[in-house]
Amino acid sequence: QMPLGYRRRWAGVISAEPQLIPGSLAENISVGARASEAELKAVVEAAGLTALADSLGGLGGRVDPSRAWDVATKHRVQLARVLFQKPEIVVVEDFSGGLDRETTNAVLSAISSTARTVVAAGCRDSLLELADEVVWVEDGVCAAPEPMDRFVTSPKARLLVGDSRLQQ
Repeated sequence: QMPLGYRRRWAGVISAEPQLIPGSLAENISVGARASEAELKAVVEAAGLTALADSLGGLGGRVDPSRAWDVATKHRVQLARVLFQKPEIVVVEDFSGGLDRETTNAVLSAISSTARTVVAAGCRDSLLELADEVVWVEDGVCAAPEPMDRFVTSPKARLLVGDSRLQQ
């Protein structure tokens, strides 16, 4: 049985449906772990949450999960959690469907600069920006991992991305 603190340091998650918790913005980011104000401010800035923190009156401002938060804000809070946590592995569920391109790029950039290993699952081409290797899953069967440079020339890549994006 792994202690909770170890599990939180070991793996982080960026999910399609991020959840906020009742409490302050700081509590939503640290999720019970000890955090200095400097650490929290750094991840707030990196995750693009400075305007939210300001609107809440700072890191101690209350976050009400029952409020209708836009999906980009919830994903940025989730990203701040992962940046704070600094996990060995980040599991990324196909999250970008409801996000604008700027938020998607910010999340992908922050993830790739934070985690040693990223496991991404989804059907959106934006996840390919994280990939060194691609494992194609069809009808419940996983193909062998394929290096990204070989995958982008395959017919499967064209199904996911389209010819115009692959030529860039």
